[in-house]
Amino acid sequence: MPDKKPTAKRREYKKQYAKRWNESHREWWKAKRLEAWAERHGLSLTEALSIYVEQDGRCSICRRQLTVGTRSADNNGAVIDHHHATNLVRGILCNRCNVGPGMFEDNPDRLLAAVAYLGGVR
Repeated sequence: MPDKKPTAKRREYKKQYAKRWNESHREWWKAKRLEAWAERHGLSLTEALSIYVEQDGRCSICRRQLTVGTRSADNNGAVIDHHHATNLVRGILCNRCNVGPGMFEDNPDRLLAAVAYLGGVR
């Protein structure tokens, strides 16, 4: 039985083909990512982009310019923030600011205590 392992030439061809396909469908992929980004929180893409525009494309906390459609690991990547108990959307934050409230378990008293602590250490 002949070995069905692809040759180096065939592997390179498939790699280049995939690269060309991804490049030619970049906008399609970006639209799909944006749609999934909104749907994860029960929003339509129009609703999510409306919030983004209402916030002037900036993080609700630090006011950094957000990038939509990038991976959330990007510090300026837009993240839809929601209250974990009610699942209601609060706004759009950058990745860094989205982590902060979660670290304080969405508890304003703990967050204010942290602010007081930081204010006292000068």
